[in-house]
Amino acid sequence: MELRDYSIEFTGRVEQGGLCWVVRFKDPDNYCAMKLERKGQKLELVRWVVASGREGDAVRAAVGLEPETFRVRVDVRGPKCATFLRSRQIDSFIDNRLVSGGFGFYNEEGGRARVESLRVLVNGA
Repeated sequence: MELRDYSIEFTGRVEQGGLCWVVRFKDPDNYCAMKLERKGQKLELVRWVVASGREGDAVRAAVGLEPETFRVRVDVRGPKCATFLRSRQIDSFIDNRLVSGGFGFYNEEGGRARVESLRVLVNGA
């Protein structure tokens, strides 16, 4: 998938570990990974970039108290990426190394999460 500007919106829940996804996925050596981890009643967003096979440092953002099921939107425009939880921006960054690529969900070993709905908007549609 060679997407440039898009948004993904989904509702999900973490059962164990975190709910994980990637944006700007070009190949296994080039992508941006994100996950929401549940820490008791609180959520934490963790993101990192893998470029040319090298994993960058993880950036963590405390999100606060959230219900079991939550709504996420990720806006990807050129090199900019912004993440929203219940319409409140919780993270944004710019990375000029990754300006196009697809998206997807994954589970880490021992993790269990559920995506309950998904909507994709391409080119700001």
